[in-house]
Amino acid sequence: MLASWYDDQGPAADVLHVGELPDPVPGPGEVRVRVTVSGVNPGDTKKRRGWLGSSMPYPRVIPHSDAAGVIDAVGAQVDVHRVGQRVWVYGAQSYRPFGTAAQYTVIPDHQAAPLPDHLSDELGASLGIPGITAHRTVFADGPVDGQLVLVHGVLGGVGSLAAQLAHRAGATVLATVRRTADLDRVDPAVVSHAFAQTGRRTTRLDVPPFTIDSEQGRRHWRQLLLALEQRIVLIDAYPGMLADDLSDYLFARSTGHIGSLMTLVNRGCQRAQRTGAERLTRDLLAQVRNDEAAEHARTELEYALQAGKATSRPRSARAAR
Repeated sequence: MLASWYDDQGPAADVLHVGELPDPVPGPGEVRVRVTVSGVNPGDTKKRRGWLGSSMPYPRVIPHSDAAGVIDAVGAQVDVHRVGQRVWVYGAQSYRPFGTAAQYTVIPDHQAAPLPDHLSDELGASLGIPGITAHRTVFADGPVDGQLVLVHGVLGGVGSLAAQLAHRAGATVLATVRRTADLDRVDPAVVSHAFAQTGRRTTRLDVPPFTIDSEQGRRHWRQLLLALEQRIVLIDAYPGMLADDLSDYLFARSTGHIGSLMTLVNRGCQRAQRTGAERLTRDLLAQVRNDEAAEHARTELEYALQAGKATSRPRSARAAR
């Protein structure tokens, strides 16, 4: 079969292989699924990169836990009438070496759930980790009928499913999105009220903006960035990533407001993890939109910093470079 696999952890370009592997054979209590769509989740990329020091659990790994497809073979103790059934798959590479990034995957019978004909393979492949996470989030404390349920990030994979599950169970659903422009994408049949969530709009902070028109102001800004660096968990993060290489850029993007800075850094870290970049750079942050107020205010300040008419770095830091 055609498959993708890795024998060592690291960046995708360095460790992923694509080629032919032997077709798997289902054992007792197992089914083999001919995969039509393989679902990738953040956990798949984190395991491949050794996130937080995790090691290779098996000598060879075919990634991805979720998928949709058709059962084409069954092992002993499994109803033979399941052959030909459309299914959605979950947990294929959870505590097992070989997942769904292949033409075939073998899993326990109960981890291949029937997929109704009116649902697409793409939807089926998204029901595993996102769907189970959403279900657990909504119902972990019991029924939600008649309750208010707040779903943050309702346009995401987990968030959208959580909102639908809560609504179906009789809850009134409130939800947040990142930007005002996203509000039109929220389904009013599911969500009763939606709110745009931005760093400066949702949190009132009695902290004046940082300034860089004095040496003391520049030192305070640098101290803030150094403190943030200690709390960033990215595999390829390094000392000076914020305080040296991105200081001016971050000040321009946030205009010195701590709420906007935290929004930008948080979204940048999320993107770095999703894409496998595992560090913050100008190119990566340029693909991240900050809160609306910061985006409107950044242009003039960014020009001054790029032209060398202003700097956010104290003299001691500039001399060290």
